[in-house]
Amino acid sequence: MTSPITAAAFSHTPVLLQECLHYISPITALKPFVTRGAGTGRRRQGLAPTTPAKDTSAYTFVDATFGGGGYTKAILERFPSARVIAIDQDPAAFKEAEALALKIGGDRVLPVRGKFGDMVALLEKELGLKGPCIDGVVFDIGVSSYQIDQGYRGFSFRTDGPLDMRMCSDKVHGPKYDLLANSSLTAEHIVNSCVALLGGATKPVLILLAFSEPDLANIIYENGDEKKSRRIARAIVKARQAEPIKTTKQLADIVLKGAGKYVGAIHPATRTFQALRIYVNDELNQFRQGLLAAETLLKPSGTLVGVTFHSLEDTILKNFLRTTSGATIGLGLRYYKEKGRYGYQGIERYRNRRISEVSSIAAMEKLYQQDIERLEERRKELEEGREVFDVSKNQGDEEGMKPSFQILTKKSVAPSDEEVERNVRARSAKLRAAVRTESEPMGATV
Repeated sequence: MTSPITAAAFSHTPVLLQECLHYISPITALKPFVTRGAGTGRRRQGLAPTTPAKDTSAYTFVDATFGGGGYTKAILERFPSARVIAIDQDPAAFKEAEALALKIGGDRVLPVRGKFGDMVALLEKELGLKGPCIDGVVFDIGVSSYQIDQGYRGFSFRTDGPLDMRMCSDKVHGPKYDLLANSSLTAEHIVNSCVALLGGATKPVLILLAFSEPDLANIIYENGDEKKSRRIARAIVKARQAEPIKTTKQLADIVLKGAGKYVGAIHPATRTFQALRIYVNDELNQFRQGLLAAETLLKPSGTLVGVTFHSLEDTILKNFLRTTSGATIGLGLRYYKEKGRYGYQGIERYRNRRISEVSSIAAMEKLYQQDIERLEERRKELEEGREVFDVSKNQGDEEGMKPSFQILTKKSVAPSDEEVERNVRARSAKLRAAVRTESEPMGATV
């Protein structure tokens, strides 16, 4: 018989679920992830053959991207006395969270509608929680399988539909949540130069949206890492002069024509659609704000788990954890000299790699030498088997700032070959995890 917790109507398969359950537990997070057997492929070792014992501690977790509730349901099974704050801005996901809360009863599931970047304000406003008040938070960044498969949402070109791409779109569920959608910007607005009514039904604002060819190229390149962004932008501008671009199929055909021939399984429109979705929903900035919110809300020994699906998101998470753990060691000045990047770009990149700004070449040289000394000290600690970092001891760096996280995953964790076979959409997933220390939040810039 199916458990009331595992039963689901919302079709979405959570990725790296067992790894997430391991690292989100304040008890098991500091222990190595148990594996079995030797193998080949994405991970040399498979998953643990047995399910970890249930933990009856009364934890409070946050599922910052509830979606279909896969992580929430697994957490509730693993921790029978825990409660999960289920956050999502998608109206369909929020309805699913409400249904799950009603099915389970009590206050084990606390649905909250909103963006995880506003997590601090949401928890205080909706639940009266503030300060360090949660034991773990999980982020599953990106669009869900459910959203991709719903053609009317406009996330995918596989099914023809309107160019919407808003995570908070209320087309099906009515105007109930109009107050939340402070911007009604859609992908259709971006690819067309038009006069649009933004701001929702409560405070509509008539505004001219003019995204030029360079604007479109920058959006597609910066958010989709698309090398042919200029050609694609040129094709979009030429097409919209003939007629408005309103559907996903229409845009996909334009991109295909602009990008030219392609080799491999990835459709040329994939990165363009990703870029538009990220820009419409301001996903990268939301992720940055969400990580800062997690740093504020996590208790000492609370855990942060992030699952990302492409390099832009993974880089944000990786840099945030490196900075807040005091492990931001960068490439060093020698790299910029050898690569001929000792000019403006090289210096700016070297300055931005640290919290403090370096104001002169001499200071850069000094800082580079300090990096070498820190790396050597860490190498000795590892060789001697000494504890590199202790959560209960607030070690500080040379600037007097104390790390607010200890990294648990030395490298990103990838799904096993078996999981990819079961769920092909898991192939690009990466998981990183960290545990909160007793130090004050560093408020890192990532």
